[in-house]
Amino acid sequence: MADPIIYTPEQCNALLPWLRIRLEELKSAAVDLRQAQGVVQGITRQARGNGHHDLSGALSAAERAAADGLARAQGLLKEINDRGIQVRDVEGGLVDFPGQMDGRPIWLCWKLGEPSVTHWHDYDKGFSSRQPL
Repeated sequence: MADPIIYTPEQCNALLPWLRIRLEELKSAAVDLRQAQGVVQGITRQARGNGHHDLSGALSAAERAAADGLARAQGLLKEINDRGIQVRDVEGGLVDFPGQMDGRPIWLCWKLGEPSVTHWHDYDKGFSSRQPL
C-alpha cells in the first residue's frame, strides 16, 4: 500500500494552476449535467401526457448528454482525488489537501478565487473552523 499523500502549503500552491483549470471544468460539467437531467425530466413528463408523439429519440439524446456530463464530472473528480485532494464543494470550488502540523494530520484548505493556500483546519472540522497558517 502506498504512503498517504501529505502536502506542504508550497506544494499545494504549486498545484493551484492545474487545480483551477480542473475545478472550472468540473463546475462546467456539473452545470451541463444538471441541464441535461432537466431536459430528461421534461421529456419524460411530456411523454407521459402525450400519447401522440414519439419522444424516444429526444429522450435518448438527452440521456446520452446526461451520461456524458456525469462521466466528465466523475473523470475530473477522479483526477483530483488521485492526487489526494478532496473536493468539498464543486460550486464554490472548495478543496482540502491532506497536510500535517505538529505531527498531526490536518487539511490545508483552499477555495477557488483565493490566490494561495493560506488556511488549515483539523481533520474532523470543516471550512467554518479554518485558521490562518
